Amino acid sequence: MECKRMALRLVCSTLCGFILGAGCTHPKVYHSLPHHLRWLSDRMVPNKIVDAPLPARRHLLLSYEVPQTESAYPYIYSKSFIYDDAMAAIAFCTAAEWDKAQQLLLSLSRLIRDNGSFWFNYSTNTDWPSEKDQESTLVRTGALAWTGYAYCFFLENHPSLKPEDRAYAQCITAAKNIAVYIQNTLVSNSTDPLYGLVRGGEGEINLAVSESSEVTEVWKPGPVTWASAEHNIDAHLFLSHLAALTGDITYKRTAETISQACMATLYSSEHGQFFRGIKGPGNIDSVLALDCASWASLFFQSIGEKQKAKTCLETAKRLYANSYHGLNGYRPYAGILVYEKPEINTHFFPDKPTQKWETLPFIWLEGSYGVFMAQLAAGNRAAVCRELENWSRVFDTDTLGGLPYSAADTPLPYQFTTWKSVASTAWHIILINMLYGPEMKQPFFSAAHDR
Repeated sequence: MECKRMALRLVCSTLCGFILGAGCTHPKVYHSLPHHLRWLSDRMVPNKIVDAPLPARRHLLLSYEVPQTESAYPYIYSKSFIYDDAMAAIAFCTAAEWDKAQQLLLSLSRLIRDNGSFWFNYSTNTDWPSEKDQESTLVRTGALAWTGYAYCFFLENHPSLKPEDRAYAQCITAAKNIAVYIQNTLVSNSTDPLYGLVRGGEGEINLAVSESSEVTEVWKPGPVTWASAEHNIDAHLFLSHLAALTGDITYKRTAETISQACMATLYSSEHGQFFRGIKGPGNIDSVLALDCASWASLFFQSIGEKQKAKTCLETAKRLYANSYHGLNGYRPYAGILVYEKPEINTHFFPDKPTQKWETLPFIWLEGSYGVFMAQLAAGNRAAVCRELENWSRVFDTDTLGGLPYSAADTPLPYQFTTWKSVASTAWHIILINMLYGPEMKQPFFSAAHDR
C-alpha cells in the first residue's frame, strides 16, 4: 500500500471564505497547485534521479523522494508503485494534463502480465520484477483495481479521445485485461467463507525478529488465502465504471456480487464500518482500519446507501481523528499496536512496548485525504475547508511541491514513510481540483453512469 520527516504548509487561510462565497477569489491553496503538479511531473522517468530507465518502464513515476542519506535509499529511490502511478494518472486528468496521463497509462499497459496482473511495484532501472526474477514480489488486487479505475477515469473524462483512437483501444484493452485477473480472484464457491469477495492477490511479506535481534522481511510466495475489505471496495469501484464504459453486463454483475458480499460479511453495524477483511480459512479480520470507514463511506454513497455512508463517515471522524503538534488529521488504525506483532512493536518501541496508534503523534496524509473526500461526497465542503485551514497552521511553505506520506516525529520503518510521496501529492491535487477545477463528466470516486 514502507518507510522521513518533512513539513509542508498548505497555505489555504482564505479557502473557507472562498468556498462559502465570502468574496475571496484567490484561494492560495489552489494557486499552489502548479508547484505540486511540477513535482509530480518531475517524478516521471527519465529524470535526474533515474536518467536511463528500462525502455518498457519509461514514464513511470518514482513513488518517493528519498534522501540519499537514508539507509533505505538504494532499495526505494528507483521504485514505482502501481497504485501511486494510478493516482498520479487521475491527478493529471483532473488538472487537464491529458498528455501526461496518457503517457503514464500507456507505459503501464506495457507491463500487464499474461494473466492480467501487475506486480505491486517496479524498479525503473533494473529488470525487477520479471517472470524470471520473482523474488519478494507481490500482486495486490486493490492496487490492480485502482489501476483499472485510472484507465476508466481517463477514458470517461477525456474531452476529445474517441473509441476509434489507438490510445483509447490500448487503454480499454488494458482495463479489460485487469478485469480478467480480478474476476478470476472472485470466490464463487457458496460454501466458502469468502464467497462473493475477491482475494487479495499473490505473495506475502511479514516481519520477524532474527536471532541477532534485527527486524527482517520474510517473503512467502503463492496465492493469498485472505480477502480485504479495501480491495473489494476498490474492485467494486473499478468494475462498476468499466461496466458503464463498455456496456458489458458481466462487470456490473461482478460488482453487485462484491457489494452484496461486503455488506453481508464485512460490515459491522456495531462499529459503523467494515472490518479489515477475512483471514483464511475464514476468520473475520476484525482490525479497524481508516480506509474501511472513509472509503466505505464513498462506497455506500455510490450504491445509494446514504445512511450507512453517513455512519461510516462519522466513524472515521470519531475513531481515527489524531493530531500531530496541533495538526488535526487521521491515523490509519484504531485500538491496535503500531506494529501488530508484539515482538516487532517492542523492537521499535523498547521503552513503550505497548505503543498504540492513539497516543502516537502521527498524521497519515493520504488517509486523511480519503476522509476529506468522503466529507465532500456528503456535501460538507465547509468542513473540508476547515480541515485544510488547520493544516496550513502547521506545515511550512515548500515551493518545490510534493507532500509527505505521513507526518511523524520518528520514522515507522516498514509501515509509513515521511518522505515526499506521489500518493499524498496526487490525492491533494485531486481534492483541490474537485473543489476548484473543471467538473468531470464522471467525478472521482463517484457512482458509475453510462456514457
